[in-house]
Parts: sequence; structure tokens; C-alpha cells
Amino acid sequence: MNNQLEQHMPKLEELAVEVKDLAWDGDEATLREKAGRLALSVLVLVKILRTQQQPSEPQQTQ
Repeated sequence: MNNQLEQHMPKLEELAVEVKDLAWDGDEATLREKAGRLALSVLVLVKILRTQQQPSEPQQTQ
């Protein structure tokens, strides 16, 4: 499942960015607002999932 998620993550993120851009250029203000919020939520979800998938790195002291 993680492998499938990793394969689809870039496409999902790209689609969310495109939808966000199209939403702000649309004709109806309510549609733009809601579509933009939806796209931003998807982008946040993608970042959270990527953060959870990354192995934690030990902090280096200087």
C-alpha cells in the first residue's frame, strides 16, 4: 500500500495545485473559495503523509 501511495503522491499533489490555480481563476467566487480550500487541504495532507513516511533523522550538534 505504501508503494502505491508513493506512486500516486506526485500526481495527487500536481492535480491539487492545478485545481487550486483553476479555482482562483473561475467565475464564481464561492466555487473559487471552496475549491481553493479543498486543494490546500489536499496539499497539507500530502505534506503530512510525506513527513510520516520519512525516517526520523538524528539531530546533529555543532
